Amino acid sequence: MLLKAEKKAIMQEYAVHEGDTGSPEVQIAVLTEEINRLTEHFKEQPIISYNFGAKNGQRVEKGFLLQTLCCFTYASIIWILVELFPQVFISIFTNDSELLSMASWAIRIYMACVLLMGLQISCQQTFIAFGNAKISVFLAIFRKIIVLIPLIFILPNILSDHIFAVFVAEPIADFIAVSTTITLFIKNFKKTLAQMSYE
Repeated sequence: MLLKAEKKAIMQEYAVHEGDTGSPEVQIAVLTEEINRLTEHFKEQPIISYNFGAKNGQRVEKGFLLQTLCCFTYASIIWILVELFPQVFISIFTNDSELLSMASWAIRIYMACVLLMGLQISCQQTFIAFGNAKISVFLAIFRKIIVLIPLIFILPNILSDHIFAVFVAEPIADFIAVSTTITLFIKNFKKTLAQMSYE
């Protein structure tokens, strides 16, 4: 995560005008740097992949646990910050007090299960390390297309507050997707480790 001073320097460098914090140029520059920082945790994947190829189950397991700890910690920090200080994140995009009030309520609901996404990311990255990219892609599609989109259309027909229904679809989809991913992963991980010990 970028420090405040680092983010400010990026904003000043890419600002279109004085005090610019929300132009596409600034947002793309900030997000690009955030992604560059986030990719640091993806360096675990080649370690898991290397040890998988070397049939070193103990190091595969240790790498997965470390990766999961990093991903879950990162997701938990983001979740805590969003739940406690939603206005800080929303104020990046608007200063409108009415929109800040509504969006603060909405972002808390929308991000309710984001801490579980650390588990999703770690499992998907490990599937890729094991050469099972198809499962990883399926799980990403499953979450957003197979689960979320239908929920967005179904829940407003069930719940009386239609806006709430649309926002609550995201954490429900996240929970279903993470549960599915963990179930598939545990089955696959045990099988993979067992095969490595026999070879």
